[in-house]
Amino acid sequence: MLKDLIGSITKVGNYPVARGGFGEIWKCTHDTDLGPIMVALKSLLTYASDEVGEAMEKKTKRIRREFKICLRLKHPNILPVHGYTSGFGPFMAIVSSWADNGDLTTYLEREDTSLSVVKRFQILRDIAAGLQYLHTNDVIHGDLTGPNVLILGDGTACLADFGLSLLYSDILSISQAS
Repeated sequence: MLKDLIGSITKVGNYPVARGGFGEIWKCTHDTDLGPIMVALKSLLTYASDEVGEAMEKKTKRIRREFKICLRLKHPNILPVHGYTSGFGPFMAIVSSWADNGDLTTYLEREDTSLSVVKRFQILRDIAAGLQYLHTNDVIHGDLTGPNVLILGDGTACLADFGLSLLYSDILSISQAS
């Protein structure tokens, strides 16, 4: 079960560090028994037209699906999820580890020619290991792009953002229903 982190999360700055079509990423601190740690908080965006009806229900289902998937996943190449919190919009927000080196696209642009061939292959190996783990656990990522691969401080590549992921069993039930 994901931990309720309400009351132990504090924003770092007044603006999100990233924004996409579905949500925002905030840099935050999480107060733990061992002291504060840096975390990323993912909150879904909402628009005035989403506040009621089908759009709100779809977003609620999306965040529940992502929580459900995160509960199952524990692997060195899957971004660790610490829990959830509120206060960042109408939905619960997911709290995960902070990736010091950012996303893969930004990392490759920043490191450019200084990144060795060995390190590039290590990143590929990490991504492949994460995908193998997902597929072994009947999860299809659904949105594997540079921004959804995060590079931790030690250089480990982790897959993130399971908002468009599907459980294989969900796909089977959808295809059998049609």
